[in-house]
Amino acid sequence: LSNRPYTVVTTLVVAHSLCEGQCISGQFQCANGQCIDSDWRCDGIQDCTDDTDELNCSPPSCNSQQFKCLTGSECIPLQFVCDGEEDCNDGSDEQRACGTQTCGPHQFTCHEGQCIPKAYQCDHLMDCLDNSDEKNCNYPTCNEKTCANGACYNNSQHCNGLPDCRDGSDESNCTTQHCSLHQFQCTNGYCIPTSFVCDHWNDCGDNSDEHSCVYPSCSGTQFTCPSGLCIPQDWVCDKFNDCGDYSDEKGCDSNSRDCYPGEWACPDSPMCVPVDKVCDGKPDCPGGTDETDAATKQTCSGCSALSCVYMCHLTPQGGACFCPDGFIVANDSRSCVDYDDCDIWGICDQLCEDRPGTHHCSCADGYFLEQGNHCRANISGTGSSIAISVLHIVVIICIWVKIYCDIKDVLTQAVRSAENIAVDWINLKLYVLETTVERIDMCDFDGDNRVTLVAENLLTPHGLALDPTVGKTVLNGGTQVPYPFGISVFENHVFFTDWNKMGVIRTNRFNGSDPTLIYRTANTPGHIVVAHPVLQPMVMSPCGRHNGGCQHICVLSHRTDNDGLGFRCKCRLGYDLHEDGRSCFNTQILTGYRVGHAEAMAYDWTSKVLFWTSSNYRVVVAFGVNDKSRRDIVTDLKNPRGLAIHPSEGYLFWSDWYRPAVIMRSWTDGSNAVPLINTTLGWPNGLAIDYKNNRLYWVDALLDQIGHVDINGYDRQMFSYIGQITQPFSLTIQAEYLFVSDTRTRSVFRMQKRDGGEIIPIRKGISGILNVKAYTSQTNELYNSQCNMVPNGHCSHFCFPAPSSSRVCGCPYGMKLQPNQRDCVKDDSVPPVDTNCGEYSFLCDVDRCHPNSFWCDGIKDCLDQTDEANCTDIGMTCSPHAFTCDNKHCIMPGWRCDGHDDCGDYSDEVNCPTRLPFTCSPEQFPCTDGSRCIPKAWTCDADKDCSDGSDERDCNGTISTCQPGYFFCPDHRCIYSSYVCDGDQDCMDGSDEKDCEFSCSSSEFACVAGDQCVQSAYRCDGVYDCRDHSDENGCPTRGPGLCHDNEFQCQMDGLCLPGEWECDGHRDCEDGSDEHNSCPTITCQTNYFQCANGNCISPSWVCDGDNDCRDMSDEQNCPTPPFTCASGQWLCPTDQVCIALGKVCDGQRDCPNGADESPLCSKGQLCFSDRSQLQP
Repeated sequence: LSNRPYTVVTTLVVAHSLCEGQCISGQFQCANGQCIDSDWRCDGIQDCTDDTDELNCSPPSCNSQQFKCLTGSECIPLQFVCDGEEDCNDGSDEQRACGTQTCGPHQFTCHEGQCIPKAYQCDHLMDCLDNSDEKNCNYPTCNEKTCANGACYNNSQHCNGLPDCRDGSDESNCTTQHCSLHQFQCTNGYCIPTSFVCDHWNDCGDNSDEHSCVYPSCSGTQFTCPSGLCIPQDWVCDKFNDCGDYSDEKGCDSNSRDCYPGEWACPDSPMCVPVDKVCDGKPDCPGGTDETDAATKQTCSGCSALSCVYMCHLTPQGGACFCPDGFIVANDSRSCVDYDDCDIWGICDQLCEDRPGTHHCSCADGYFLEQGNHCRANISGTGSSIAISVLHIVVIICIWVKIYCDIKDVLTQAVRSAENIAVDWINLKLYVLETTVERIDMCDFDGDNRVTLVAENLLTPHGLALDPTVGKTVLNGGTQVPYPFGISVFENHVFFTDWNKMGVIRTNRFNGSDPTLIYRTANTPGHIVVAHPVLQPMVMSPCGRHNGGCQHICVLSHRTDNDGLGFRCKCRLGYDLHEDGRSCFNTQILTGYRVGHAEAMAYDWTSKVLFWTSSNYRVVVAFGVNDKSRRDIVTDLKNPRGLAIHPSEGYLFWSDWYRPAVIMRSWTDGSNAVPLINTTLGWPNGLAIDYKNNRLYWVDALLDQIGHVDINGYDRQMFSYIGQITQPFSLTIQAEYLFVSDTRTRSVFRMQKRDGGEIIPIRKGISGILNVKAYTSQTNELYNSQCNMVPNGHCSHFCFPAPSSSRVCGCPYGMKLQPNQRDCVKDDSVPPVDTNCGEYSFLCDVDRCHPNSFWCDGIKDCLDQTDEANCTDIGMTCSPHAFTCDNKHCIMPGWRCDGHDDCGDYSDEVNCPTRLPFTCSPEQFPCTDGSRCIPKAWTCDADKDCSDGSDERDCNGTISTCQPGYFFCPDHRCIYSSYVCDGDQDCMDGSDEKDCEFSCSSSEFACVAGDQCVQSAYRCDGVYDCRDHSDENGCPTRGPGLCHDNEFQCQMDGLCLPGEWECDGHRDCEDGSDEHNSCPTITCQTNYFQCANGNCISPSWVCDGDNDCRDMSDEQNCPTPPFTCASGQWLCPTDQVCIALGKVCDGQRDCPNGADESPLCSKGQLCFSDRSQLQP
């Protein structure tokens, strides 16, 4: 301020000056009489207008872990010295005297002391200032490819879209197409979106995306820039330079902008320039409006008449008063008043304190001030961890240490769509949100100890946040923006993932300057998180000492005490948590032999026997958990489903859905079976026992009902009201409550078992929910049988509880009871159990057989994955049905020459045959690779139909019309007409969903709002499917004792049945009233057989061994036929034994001589019609 007029000083300090000796306590008096805070004395900032607050100040001292900049008073950490980045204002931390710097283990020390990544040594590029990183190098001879700088790279890395050479020469002059769908390959090898081609912007960097362009004329709703670029009219005068030359911002209201102090607003432009550049003879504003222009008669003059208090500056619009830094012109247009510098965006990285004529920057705890306004995080030996989730492929972690990034994969298996991540810095865990499977997983930073934490009640999950200091996870859901860019802020940088650059970019968070691509990926990048000690408050982790006492995994959780921080133990995959809540036990496979599709299971805790129904084998199986004994106790079922056991009463219950459906009761050994309920049943399922009251409960998945009955078949009752439950599938009982699963609402409801009251949902959003079970040790303690009151009931093998507190001993297959009815001996009358898989199959998963062709075929068929283990060992070969990679890996043959590196060494994509081009019709488009012909309407529709993506190239503005049955989008794409007004935005501008008048099909219900169609079956089902809830308005209600119009009401009990069950030949009502005397006589069509009950069946079904009439009338008076197998069965050669077709070539020997598993099975081409060819 030495050149400032004295009158200016007195004007500026009038609000802050006092006469000498009048400064109050806590203030410092400047030499000119101004009073300032004492804390501002010798703080490195000139607060006195005469600078006397910074005179005679002792220089600040730096500690042993800091470096003092040569000029100024800054202290910076020693780690920042000689790191390639200037931290001192004078750059003295990066001067060439760096010999005392100690570099990290992953760095190379230059002769002059600088530190560079070790990978940069001897790479043909000078990184050290003295070139010491390229001295004494033994450069290898390149066997495959050579970069322009002399470095080596592999053939597979040439023109693959990734810069493997540091000079980018491996991606230059590429003739092969490596860019993905909807991308344009630049001449320099880079990939950009096709929408960027011919858009007047040099996106490639070599301008190849703007070559040979024919730019279209702008429409009436667009603004034409001088360059020919068309922009929307609403982009004009929006304070953004869309045209690139500010032409879209000319002629706009200049008073709508605000320039900072010391700046001058360019006329007709949002641009501001320093005031000392106005009228300096050099044009700085667009169009040179800051200089004299004779054509517009604008002359730099007009200062003499203004009487400015501080200074006047010439402008083309006349003179203008201006003020020194920190002050602005007052409302009188001539004097100066203080301006709050902190209002200037980016003037301080973090904290800003305004002072008269100046400001003071400071930093939050954990940061230190650098260069007067930048805040840097303190370094305590570890770098920042930047974790990135890459959609569908992998989750990686980048350890960012000042100038380079050490990258490693964390999760590469079973990662389908990692949408978001969160970091637990207390327990060192990574939380991953997967959208496709709607779950949250947790793992260590190295990917180990992965466990699923949340797998329900997630509907289109998107956001994820974590506060490990109180053990809470926060999640949000969204449907409007399915995959946004990830973004995170740290220090004065912003990190974000960019789908165009395909990587992570770091830039200045205040002005966007110095953008740097710090990580690049071939896959679509997702969310990003920056983790650093200064960002995360530290608390004592309850998992820190001895892993919290957990045997496997300790997970932070919330609790009401301990400041909200608690923990829970979890187990690795394949283990379950013990009752102590800390230790884990291995979950084992009981058996894999002839299990089929297990529809339901029940466990007898008194005999240690597991029962299940198998729809494949149509049996009920008893399996001894302790000795692996096995026996089919009920056979020849039709469609077995639900299952329940009452050990203390000695009864087993199961349901069969084959119409007319039935619920059966037998002794627990399968004997003495009787129908418990055989009327008014649709799909009885979810059988459960009320042990206290001796009642059997079930749900009817067809009639959407819940009923219960005494275990002797008396007092059948149905709940008249089940509230929000719309499609019950199964239930279980615990104490006084029923717990019911609902497949329609994906929920579990709780209700009173006595009357069905107090219905409330306890869990929601469980995808694919079917069976639900409740277990309590109290049941095991209260209810016993003869099988556990004495050791195994004195039976050698099976002990089956029986009624009247008795028991029945049983034997596994291949054994029989001795006369003492307790001990089992070998039964020579039946063929022995053959658990050997034979020479054409192999064993895994505890007695489960697979064809040999499954071995090393690239597909993991065994649960223990042993079929794909050790395939690369010496002597091992891949299945003849698999492709053998050069690295000995086995992959599916269909993956050979498909354009993807499935082997990992590209050997599956080498020496691929050249496809001959197809001859396509005029209405078709030939794919460039000659793979196929596709309809022309499929080109440029945003779907990749050609394997090389050629149908989606050169699409910018080439389509103006679409074929019939298609809709034309303004972005020059054709979409199916069925996509229009379907509620989904398929055109980029959403034009396919504008001005829609919805027309619903005959099978749909039109919502009242007119913007949605839902299935007719969803009408009046108790669930709101229409956004306006109109599908549940005006629904008919059953009056007391009445049924709907489409239902039939039984006379005796008033139950409602589907109307089509009336007069169908089946007694569905308990009193048979649905088959009343007024039912019309059923007349069968010609050549059909009429059963005694009136049903009609095909003549080929008569005397075929199956009860097709359901009254056995089709199997009466049948001649003795030659031995044949029923439909759906296969005759074993040389033996009169029939097995189900599904058992042929299943890896399990079912025929006595194993003929169902002949060598023909290993050919993998046998279909049902061919199975008659199998011979021993």
